[in-house]
Amino acid sequence: MSDIDPSDMPYRAGSPAGPPRGYPSQGYPSQGYPPPPGHGLQPPAHGLQPPIPANAPQTPYPNYGASQPPKKRRVWRWVGGVILVCLLGIGGCAYAVVQAVKPTIDTTNELMAAVAEGDFTRAAALSSNDPDCFGDVAEQELSASFEGLTVESYNFASSSVTSQDGDSAAVVTGTVTFGGGTEQAVDVVLVKEAGEWKVCGLR
Repeated sequence: MSDIDPSDMPYRAGSPAGPPRGYPSQGYPSQGYPPPPGHGLQPPAHGLQPPIPANAPQTPYPNYGASQPPKKRRVWRWVGGVILVCLLGIGGCAYAVVQAVKPTIDTTNELMAAVAEGDFTRAAALSSNDPDCFGDVAEQELSASFEGLTVESYNFASSSVTSQDGDSAAVVTGTVTFGGGTEQAVDVVLVKEAGEWKVCGLR
């Protein structure tokens, strides 16, 4: 009978000879052979994560896609610019109106100053020679209108200017105080001739 090496015998489960040479024994991995997959517990890749308390603050995640609201400083800068433009526009319109009516008030005050001094020649020079106004008798008509009256003071500060078909007219409204303290409302009508305002009548 020849000697038989147990390692050359075929392996059978439960055989006392054990697994063939080069194979790890079941349950005892040999050096150099990793355990077969799927057997045993696999540790997590990064270790166990500790539980998060219920009252722990939540860390917000940045939202890179959401648009940021405009800064209040830029909004107020824009609003301030609009207000400034409006104020400049209003101021410019007011200045234009003053420049339009001021010459009519100045001419009226010059007329009343001449009448108060009794200088109807100078008053007539401020009047229109148009036939629809005083014509050529401005001095006589003005003198007759104020005959027997003494002008103590006058106040003209309101004027209304209108233009139509290239012709401009104005009505200056004010008051005249005569001797004895009698105050009367007076309207002075003016027309524009050759760029200058001339008195056309009183009412």
